[in-house]
Amino acid sequence: MTLHACSREQEVRASLRAGHWPEGCGEELRAHVQSCRRCDDLVLVALTVRMLQSEFEKAAPVFSPGLLWWRAQLRRRHVAVEWTAKPLRAMNRSGSTASTSTPEASTPASSAASRSAAGTGPASDSSIAPPGNAGWPE
Repeated sequence: MTLHACSREQEVRASLRAGHWPEGCGEELRAHVQSCRRCDDLVLVALTVRMLQSEFEKAAPVFSPGLLWWRAQLRRRHVAVEWTAKPLRAMNRSGSTASTSTPEASTPASSAASRSAAGTGPASDSSIAPPGNAGWPE
């Protein structure tokens, strides 16, 4: 297949690019396109692409950059809130509740572990009893 250049192809291309085809063109150029296979194919492809582009733009509107940025910021905040709230939800589902006090008749685990880990020998000369703690070993 041999492709031959057409002397009026650039003129047809300019007319299509400017959106003047076929109404804004002279009768002579329209008659040329009907007789020239290369220019006829160019017009067919260009008009088909333009039609598909307009259908695509109707189906998927383009949003402003500001709106896209705002949505991204909302999504980022939502993810951060979900990430920080996940441990709390898991704790609530298990029936646990966060508490800063020790239930009556029980020993705090950290205090019991500290006492069992530390030796109960004599206190050093620089040791002093914490204020208000009656359970200090003598």
